Amino acid sequence: MEIQFTFRPLARWPRKDTEVRRCRPFQTDYEAALRGLGDEIGALGATGGATGSAIIQAQFRQQDLRLDGLPRTDAREPGHPGVIVSFTAEIAFRETPLQFLCDDCVSWRDNLHAIGLTLERLRLADRYGVTKNGEQYTGWRALPPPIPAAPPMDLREAFIFFGSPAAAEFNDRYRELAKRFHPDTGGRPDDWLRFQRASEILRKHFAGKK
Repeated sequence: MEIQFTFRPLARWPRKDTEVRRCRPFQTDYEAALRGLGDEIGALGATGGATGSAIIQAQFRQQDLRLDGLPRTDAREPGHPGVIVSFTAEIAFRETPLQFLCDDCVSWRDNLHAIGLTLERLRLADRYGVTKNGEQYTGWRALPPPIPAAPPMDLREAFIFFGSPAAAEFNDRYRELAKRFHPDTGGRPDDWLRFQRASEILRKHFAGKK
């Protein structure tokens, strides 16, 4: 089964940081790691459309993600290496939401690969029929759901969200709203994603006016 991946910005890493991270524990490149992860999710019978789907959360900025949900080739490295992979799979004949987190490595790409390798080993745990009911996945079911994607927004809505700033006022308004909406200062994750989406639209608009 082919898996469709969608990347989403992660406002805050949801658990305590790994204190000592591993540096380059894998030689696998990003494309191969993503393919391997997709193979393992597909082997679990991921649902979510004709091809199956999965969400990858990392601390990318909204402007670092393409319209098809994948990182841009010139994307800035995430502010935190942690990665969360979420998908729904058919476990013991029931659709079960699963979520896997990793920040054990210095690179987010290595953390993505680590999750793929973990899924492989969990799948192989059923090699002898001992875990026919998916018992090895029990600990991954109760994790918090992924933060939703930034909602669709047009230029008019972005201007309203920012208070209709002129080009010269944009940077000051950006800093003001960032302090208000950032989750670390008490903002809600969905408002932060709307802020990121609006700022991306306005940056492109003002850049096109130069």
